[in-house]
Amino acid sequence: MSLLQISVIAFLVTLPLNLDVLAMEYSGTGTAWNSAAGPSITASCKGRGPFHASASDEVWNMGLSCGDYVRVECVGDGCKSSPQFVLASIVDRCTPNCNGATFILPQSGFNEIAEPNYAWVYIKYKA
Repeated sequence: MSLLQISVIAFLVTLPLNLDVLAMEYSGTGTAWNSAAGPSITASCKGRGPFHASASDEVWNMGLSCGDYVRVECVGDGCKSSPQFVLASIVDRCTPNCNGATFILPQSGFNEIAEPNYAWVYIKYKA
């Protein structure tokens, strides 16, 4: 087996591990909803995982991001030291446009990444 063949096989084996590197990273703000009900899950948008998120109009993209996972990472003031990110499933468009936030997370998800005395934090997210 040639060195080129070995290199190609090694690349293909590690490709799934490297796909996160290819994901686009964006900046925004995150907050938590105050009601126990959380987002209104539309019939066409099934959430998966422990955390569901409402997205701003820009992220919601007329429903194209419905059901997508997003990695939300807290950056800057108000962030906990560990863990600083959560995975959430986009299940809803928040109105009116998330009150200026990029994502509204459930209080439990927000508390995973941010100190409870902060109403909102700066975030980076990958979709």
